[in-house]
Amino acid sequence: MKVKILEVTYRKMKVLTLMLASGVVLAACSTDDNATDEMSDADETTEETSDAAMDTEEDETEASGGAQGAMSDTLDGVKTLTDGEYVVGEDLPAGRYEITGKEPGNLLIENNDDRNTNILEILEDGSMNMGVPSVTTDLTDGTKIALNDLEETRFEPVSERTLSNVLSTGTWEVGKDIEPGSYEVTTNSDKSGKIMVYEGLNALPIVDSPIDPEGELGPESLEVELEEGQEVIVSVSPELEFAPK
Repeated sequence: MKVKILEVTYRKMKVLTLMLASGVVLAACSTDDNATDEMSDADETTEETSDAAMDTEEDETEASGGAQGAMSDTLDGVKTLTDGEYVVGEDLPAGRYEITGKEPGNLLIENNDDRNTNILEILEDGSMNMGVPSVTTDLTDGTKIALNDLEETRFEPVSERTLSNVLSTGTWEVGKDIEPGSYEVTTNSDKSGKIMVYEGLNALPIVDSPIDPEGELGPESLEVELEEGQEVIVSVSPELEFAPK
């Protein structure tokens, strides 16, 4: 009887031991699963934090790129404007600029002086032969600029002025851009053009004439006498050539 009781007791203890061992194993597995879940959650949190940091860096990079572009324009003085209306002194500094564009569009500069010297040109890169590739002029505070169908118009400051016998579209001063003297003026292309010459503060030009290489819209050439300080305005034609006489 004692032997049987001992055997039964032993069996019960063995079963109890196995149950306890199984509980320990299950607890360990549960702990491992929880740890794995926590690690997975931590990894996801880390990834989200990393993605957020990358997004922030990208946003900062984009903002920095934009700022650098704007600053680059400011540093070298070049300003690129799109379609719209602008005021000199508010949207870009006063000064002398060479204005260029790509696709054909209208450039209107309303000068705030007593003369009727507003500039209205079709601005393009010259590939379509519809307008002029550039306009060079002085922009003063308060001058209004309107750009129509010009998605990218470049205003580049003119830092140096040199004497030349070929003047492109724009406003020029005798003594700074061309020598005083007698000239025969012709167009430097197959397009007609126009020349106006102002003296001092006079509201009316002393010379106002078209020049047409075909002789249909005006004379094929024009003789002018230029004096120090006079203002010469070239319009419509990409260039006028001044041959000394």
